[in-house]
Amino acid sequence: QIDPYLGTLYLQLNTRKPPLADPRVREAMSLVIDRSFIVDQITQGMQLPTWSFTPEGIDGYTSGITESGTLEDAKLLLEDAGFPNGEGFPELTYLYNTSENNKAVAEALQQMWQRTLGIKVILINQEWKVYSQSRETGDFDILRSSWIGDFIDPSSFLDVWTSESGNNFTGWTSDHYDSFLYQSRVAKSQSDRFEYFKTAEKLLIQEQPIIPIYFYTSVYLKHPAVKGHYPTLLNYHPWKHIYLERFEN
Repeated sequence: QIDPYLGTLYLQLNTRKPPLADPRVREAMSLVIDRSFIVDQITQGMQLPTWSFTPEGIDGYTSGITESGTLEDAKLLLEDAGFPNGEGFPELTYLYNTSENNKAVAEALQQMWQRTLGIKVILINQEWKVYSQSRETGDFDILRSSWIGDFIDPSSFLDVWTSESGNNFTGWTSDHYDSFLYQSRVAKSQSDRFEYFKTAEKLLIQEQPIIPIYFYTSVYLKHPAVKGHYPTLLNYHPWKHIYLERFEN
């Protein structure tokens, strides 16, 4: 059984360090990621490739962000940043927590960046406790990350990137972004809230301190005898309504 799930797999880029301090480099690295290959050939759980951070369709919210460049665009961005064909580009580190799936995705990204832009990336695997410490201290260049919504609203995702957020490890902050999120909290209508969210998210992706990869799905086995169990975006289920029906093979 494969159901929608309110979560996003993404990368955090350490904007405190060159060359990732340059948004042109960050955008180039995003443009060359084949998200469809990752979900079709590696994760294989009908995850949805994405260029936005907030899952589509939360109470009707849609960011409107789509793929916005080609390999040639990425090469030009890297050249403008001073690294034609990747020449002189320093090695980067990619930090991920222990998981065979995380490793497979990391290796695919490593190959994509090397093949298309000439960027070399060293993969670093750490157990969760050590990984969390490295994340807190900013001891990474690229950080494998995921976010699962706490509640069904775009703010559950977009609040992550405000200046006061404790989950933003990129070093990126924006007064404009903070202002848009503040305005969303005092907006007089849902449509006005969503417009502020859209503007904020477009700014976030334009600046590219993060690289969204795909939206999660919930993948599990369900016996035919199980009844009353229905998909929910947060994967919470009212067990009092779930029961077993007699099942004959």
